[in-house]
Amino acid sequence: IGVVGGGFGTKGGGEKGAVGVTLMGVVFQDNVTARVEDGVHLNGDSLLVQADSGVLCVDIGASGGKSDNVAVNGVVAVNVVLNETIAQIENGAYIDVGSNLILDPGSTAAEDNGSVIVTASDDTFVIGVLGGVAVSEHIGGGATVGINAVLRNTQAVIGDLADDTSSGDRGSFASAGNVRVQAQNTGFVGIFAVAGSVATSKPGTAPPPGD
Repeated sequence: IGVVGGGFGTKGGGEKGAVGVTLMGVVFQDNVTARVEDGVHLNGDSLLVQADSGVLCVDIGASGGKSDNVAVNGVVAVNVVLNETIAQIENGAYIDVGSNLILDPGSTAAEDNGSVIVTASDDTFVIGVLGGVAVSEHIGGGATVGINAVLRNTQAVIGDLADDTSSGDRGSFASAGNVRVQAQNTGFVGIFAVAGSVATSKPGTAPPPGD
């Protein structure tokens, strides 16, 4: 799990012009694998193959400025998540499992329990809170750009993966109890952005009264 906090931006000011820009970029790349490989001979009362991954990323970025002439301020944030989470019993493994339950039957629904459970889960939260504001007495511009790119490959399988191009030697699989295979992606991805500009002008100076 990764936690990242963004910078709090820059501020520019002056009589002629002000420019402030905040740039943030984060890349997460996680590979989590739980696997029973080809050729393994396994005998047991129960079997759990579990792979879990998670990302927590929070960006907070701001940029503000004030000028008597021109003020331009902005925020750009880019977050990239590249996760692979695999739980697998390979095609060439030899598995013989009894009927014992893995989870406590007193607190687990029957459909969520079993003697063999193969589960993969990815829980990713990517949140951006961004703002750019410019105040000027002539020209003001504020802009905010946020991009979240989340690519997740989450698989739970008995046999070959979805992207396997060939199968090796075949093994065997037997279970006296229920078998549950589950893969899921959860989490939240969002950008909350505010951009604004304010342009004001000083009141003109009235000419002196004539004689």
